[in-house]
Amino acid sequence: MYDIPCDVVQDLLPAYIDGKTHNVTQSAIEEHINRCPACRKILHDMDYDIDRVFNKQDDIKKHTDNSPGTEKNVDYLKKNRSMMATAAIIIALITLAVIALIVLIYI
Repeated sequence: MYDIPCDVVQDLLPAYIDGKTHNVTQSAIEEHINRCPACRKILHDMDYDIDRVFNKQDDIKKHTDNSPGTEKNVDYLKKNRSMMATAAIIIALITLAVIALIVLIYI
């Protein structure tokens, strides 16, 4: 039905794997993959890599500390980072004011 070049199909494969393609595009990709062994292999390899990544992420989640206090620590760190950013801005403004005052005095 559609004659899509391999380059185009290969560009669309990540979206196809994620289920982000339109139905018409999905059908065209599937039709191409059924006829093209090279693109079929690339799709298989991408699927394998994605499965490996997701399995690795599941392993990471298993070893992550999900204790109740962890969320409080993260919230504290976010709040602390925000306070540090505010302090840095205030210090920069004070420094600029002092420099401007010194410049005005000596001009």
